[in-house]
Amino acid sequence: NGEFRINQRGHSGSAGHNVYTLDRWKYSRSANTEFSQDQSTVTPDGFANSVKMTSIGSNGSTNAGDYAYWRYHIEGQDLQDLSKGTSAAKAFTLSFYFKSDITGTFAISIQDENSRMCNATYTVSNTNWNRYIITIPADTTGTIANSNATGLSIHFYIVAGSNHTSGSAVNTWGSYSASSVATGFNAHITTNSVNLYLTGVQLEVSDYATSFEHLPYGVELARCQRYYQQVPKTPSDAYAPI
Repeated sequence: NGEFRINQRGHSGSAGHNVYTLDRWKYSRSANTEFSQDQSTVTPDGFANSVKMTSIGSNGSTNAGDYAYWRYHIEGQDLQDLSKGTSAAKAFTLSFYFKSDITGTFAISIQDENSRMCNATYTVSNTNWNRYIITIPADTTGTIANSNATGLSIHFYIVAGSNHTSGSAVNTWGSYSASSVATGFNAHITTNSVNLYLTGVQLEVSDYATSFEHLPYGVELARCQRYYQQVPKTPSDAYAPI
């Protein structure tokens, strides 16, 4: 659901902490930050939907412990072609489209199941839609189990206080450090009604990005329904006139 076309829960508005919103995407935050999340039709050319994130809980400053991020989990059995943890490990590339009311540097943290991580930043210099491409180096340490457990998680930080930015940058793979998960982040959102948009998220086993792969709606829906699907409340709800 990298282009946010699927929203089986019909989610709109505030979500709270560590909650799935639009399918497969989870939102996490500290107590002093809050964003609403909505499926949007504000998009770059070639896309129908994005996720719109609007600040609704800003308190005028970013405290040391403040954080908010969008997170996506990838099953280990879908990551075996990375050959992570072996001498044949491969680089992979994350690409996405992002639009923001504010400029500055945002951060991404990629974490594996072995308490290892690799971070990157991207700088937003205008309020237009732009595509960002980040290549993550190969990692010969930390084999990913071939199971349905989370092998990698990707964190898009939209708020990060100094507790999460004061450590040294981990631009190649290294041990997890809470103080380094968003090092370099400076796009502080201290007022309400600031809008951020994300779409076209794609991860590829390669050291370069290709065009976003648009899947048929039915295929994307079926992939999401592997994790969540709504069950009719009554037998009559299962059938509708054609």
